[in-house]
Amino acid sequence: LHPLLAACAVITCDPTMRLAVAVLVFVGSVVAAARAANLRTDRDVAPQLTPATYDVAMSTRLMHMCAAAYCPTGIGNWTCNACVEAGFNVTTIATESTWELLAYVGYDPTADAVVVAFRGSSNLPNWILDLWATQTHTKYPHCNCEVESGFYKAHEELKAQIIAPVHNLLAQHAGAELHITGHSLGAAMAVLSGAHFQTQENIDVHQLYTFGLPRVGDANFSKWFHENLPGAIHVTHYHDIVPHLPPQWLFGYHH
Repeated sequence: LHPLLAACAVITCDPTMRLAVAVLVFVGSVVAAARAANLRTDRDVAPQLTPATYDVAMSTRLMHMCAAAYCPTGIGNWTCNACVEAGFNVTTIATESTWELLAYVGYDPTADAVVVAFRGSSNLPNWILDLWATQTHTKYPHCNCEVESGFYKAHEELKAQIIAPVHNLLAQHAGAELHITGHSLGAAMAVLSGAHFQTQENIDVHQLYTFGLPRVGDANFSKWFHENLPGAIHVTHYHDIVPHLPPQWLFGYHH
């Protein structure tokens, strides 16, 4: 098993959350049995990527960027224990206090890339947001689709703090690429951020790697996303519960 996949297996140890997941899975099994005949699977919706699409070096680099987002201190001056990519320059740290959300933007001279990295669920409030499993319509062009309300709200809270810094860094570094990454809740926000930059900011997202991505939206969103960002890579661990949530039987969530 590749160590990158093992790194994605971390989930909360909070007993309340574990109980909630157990109840959710039990109810899901009952409902899924009733709807199985009419349910399309993730495999029916999303195109299957070939092994050649996956870049181990890129994945490792962006995994380190995800890990740095969890550091309690030292992100701004790039001195935290997980800040291992040499020479990276953080220019913006976006935060939201109510849900304790965080993302950072910076420039990587080694890869000549502007990087946006979203933190995942570091506490119970984040998990409550994760499990806000109702859907909302999106503003994406030509996408008659819905996404999970909590993920969408989380991204909207940070989006305004991220857009201008990304434009500024790309203007300062002509020819630089845009790379976006995130883990868990951060992975969901990374997907929505990639969708926004690609379709509403006229910026090509050259690399989008997520780790432990939950299901973000309905079948229409899944199809639209893969059509607009066909190179996105989602790294998951088979035994991680997060990529199985929200379940397909609940409002038709898909990868």
